[in-house]
Amino acid sequence: MEPAKVWKALEEQGVEARYTKVLSECCSGCTTVFRPFLNDIEASVEKGVRQGDPASPNLFSACLESVIRNCDWSTFGVLINGERLSHLRFADDIVLVTRSPDNASEMLRRLDEEGSKARLTINTTKTEVMRSAFSSQQSALLQGVPLEDGSECVYPGRLINMENDIKPEIARRGRAGWAAYNSIRSVLQGPEAAHRSFNSAVLPALCYASETRALTKIAETQLCSTQISIERRMLGLLLRKRKSAICTTQMLEQCRRSMMLSCTLMSRNTGTLDIV
Repeated sequence: MEPAKVWKALEEQGVEARYTKVLSECCSGCTTVFRPFLNDIEASVEKGVRQGDPASPNLFSACLESVIRNCDWSTFGVLINGERLSHLRFADDIVLVTRSPDNASEMLRRLDEEGSKARLTINTTKTEVMRSAFSSQQSALLQGVPLEDGSECVYPGRLINMENDIKPEIARRGRAGWAAYNSIRSVLQGPEAAHRSFNSAVLPALCYASETRALTKIAETQLCSTQISIERRMLGLLLRKRKSAICTTQMLEQCRRSMMLSCTLMSRNTGTLDIV
C-alpha cells in the first residue's frame, strides 16, 4: 500500500492527527533483511505495512475503505428492504453483487482504478464470476480480460453455490469435525476431557456458519450422525455395543450429549434466514 494513502484514509475516517503522526513515524524508515547464502542484505520497505504488526490489519482496512468509497457504487447492486447491497467484504476478500455482467465489469474497472492509486491490485487468478440461472452468459471483464466462471466458492470459510444446495457444505462440515477431532485425539485422557474437548473444538467446526443456513431434516440428521460417530470414537465405544442393551455410565452420558448439536443448530437458526 502507498503510505500517504493510508494516512489520508485515516484522516478522512476521523482518526486524530496525533495518532496518525505516531503511526506514520512508526512505519517510516522501515527495513527488512534478506539472507541469501548467509549474506545479509538490507532493503528499505517502500510500500505496505509491517508483517505481524497488530495495527497492520486496521491500517489495511482503513485504506481499503477509502478505496471502496471512491469507487462510488451507489447505483450498482441489488435492493434489499430499500437498501442497496453492492458488495460484501471480509478482510481483503470482496464479493461484488450486481445484476448484469456489464455492471460487474464497470465495478471492477472502478475498483482496479482506485486501488492502483493506493498500490492495491486485484488478484486475477483468484477472481471468478458466479452467476444465477437467470443471468446472461456475457463475460465480465477485468482489464479487458474475461474472468473465469465458477460454480461454487468458499467465502468466508463456507462453501456457497448459486443452486442453494447445502449438501456439499454439510459434507465439508463433517470433514471439518473429524479434522478437529484428529487434531486433539492425542491429548484426550478420559471421558471428561473428551467432553470438554468436544464442546470447544469439534462442535464449533460442525456448526460453523449455521446461522446463515436453513437446515433440512436430512442435513441435520447427517450432522448429528457425524457428531455421534465422533463421540463414540472419543469414548472408545464400538458400534455393536451401542446397538446392544448395555447401558454404561459413559454411554448414558454420551446419549445425554447427543442432543447438544441439535439444540445448538436450532438456537443459532432461530430468527435467521439463509441470506446467501
